Amino acid sequence: MLQTEIEFLQKKEIELENESLCPRSKIVEMERFQQANMVTGQELNAIHALASRNFFSPAIIEGGGTTYSQLDKKILHLG
Repeated sequence: MLQTEIEFLQKKEIELENESLCPRSKIVEMERFQQANMVTGQELNAIHALASRNFFSPAIIEGGGTTYSQLDKKILHLG
């Protein structure tokens, strides 16, 4: 009886290890994706330099949303 319980627990352990492989691989995949999409310090400095010359809106760099309501007000109406 003890032998069958040991075998059952060993099988259960293998099943749990196999089930945990998928989430682990997803975590590794997401970490690689995040590292690949990180902006380096040098790139960030270049972006800020362009922003300081009004090439980009500072709100874009800081993650703020852009609103087009101000642009809508400047539409030229001919007619």
